[in-house]
Amino acid sequence: MTAKSSEFGKGRGTMDVEAQGVGRGLHVTLSDPDLQRRRLREQLRRLRESKRLTQRAVAEQLDWSPSKIIRIESGTTSISITDLRALLQLYGLEDATTVETLSSMARAAKERPWWDRYRVSAPPAFLVAIAYESAASVIRNFEPNVVPNLLQTEEYAREVLRWTSSPENVEAQAELWIERQERLLQPAGPAMHFVVDEAVLTRTVGGPAVMQRQLARLKELADHPNIRLRVVPFQLGLHRHFATPYVIYEFADPDDDLALYVESQAPHHGGGLFKEGGDYSDEGSARRYLESFYELELEAPSALPLIDANLERMTSRVYASAVHEYSARDNILAAPGCQAFLTLLDEDLCVGSPVPVTVELVAESGHPWARPNARPSLDVVSVPLSSAEVVPAVALYGPGPADCAQFHITATEAGTHRIRFTFVDRASGVALQQVEVDVEIAGPELRLRNEPPRGGF
Repeated sequence: MTAKSSEFGKGRGTMDVEAQGVGRGLHVTLSDPDLQRRRLREQLRRLRESKRLTQRAVAEQLDWSPSKIIRIESGTTSISITDLRALLQLYGLEDATTVETLSSMARAAKERPWWDRYRVSAPPAFLVAIAYESAASVIRNFEPNVVPNLLQTEEYAREVLRWTSSPENVEAQAELWIERQERLLQPAGPAMHFVVDEAVLTRTVGGPAVMQRQLARLKELADHPNIRLRVVPFQLGLHRHFATPYVIYEFADPDDDLALYVESQAPHHGGGLFKEGGDYSDEGSARRYLESFYELELEAPSALPLIDANLERMTSRVYASAVHEYSARDNILAAPGCQAFLTLLDEDLCVGSPVPVTVELVAESGHPWARPNARPSLDVVSVPLSSAEVVPAVALYGPGPADCAQFHITATEAGTHRIRFTFVDRASGVALQQVEVDVEIAGPELRLRNEPPRGGF
């Protein structure tokens, strides 16, 4: 079964070399050493089997130890050009083009991949997945629980890794995920099909502000020419492999096998199961998973309407009230001994112009958070309680006693416009402090009323 070609997007740049006489044509993608080692060992195994030679027979004729040929064909060791040519001569391969192609693969297999510096912090199976995606022309990913990591914002990725990776590896793995995005989200990158469960777009990960920015990022990426994002709504019920995150890799050469990566769901495991091609009668084969994915794509609508609906829900007054009520019930992380302050940075702006406002949460002297590096990671959520528009401008989070963020408030009508700012603990989503501000339009100018903080705890 040949994988369906993508309906959109272009494959990554590759170098194709066709060789006659041995199994399938050689498709050489010089982008990843591990993948080159994998493909080279497959070609060498096919050559040996075409001559009806056992590994022991090859070792005896070349005066090698049996373990050497086993290591070469298993991919656990690289092969030198001298040893490669000895094998090819034994197998009777004389075509100069094919010999040079295999030699190029052997040389490429010895290079260090771009992700080599992450070997100590990322699970081995995940690095194999990176090798596949670097060479794939089409990537298909189903995620039942979280946003696909190729689409995650950095702060969302850190929150996911905080629960799925060991603490010392979180930062390095987050950096790896973002670098993968930068490499793949290019005009010449692979076509990427994502299907997610509705829970992925509904569950708040990392707090309201983090989730809002993640949804905004998904909305932006949905317009990328190489990306298709669809959602399985709750009303569709269950489906094959509904609880399992998996990725299918397809390659530009139609003779190349599909590759399947089934992610482990064990916390702090980070591993996975790899399969290539496989018998269609095997329910766990890559081809059966591909069939399941096709079925989902036919049933699942575009994710954009649900993304828009959740963005609207999270910025509504009702949602802000729910956050406040939750914090009032579970006041463990509330912030006594801290005060919220607002500062209008420009008092002479006309109606319709953005008004810069700085919002700060300051710990009193002697408070544990006043010590450098002791404060929790915070997000500031803004909710306009009138027709004014509020847009985050810049966040200034750093070591020290204060956390502050800057917003732009734009009002198009005269009158008083009230804005509520909520400081939310990023790890738990619990509100720590709230303050409201009235921005009054009196003619063409705006001024900040001396409004005391409201609703603090």
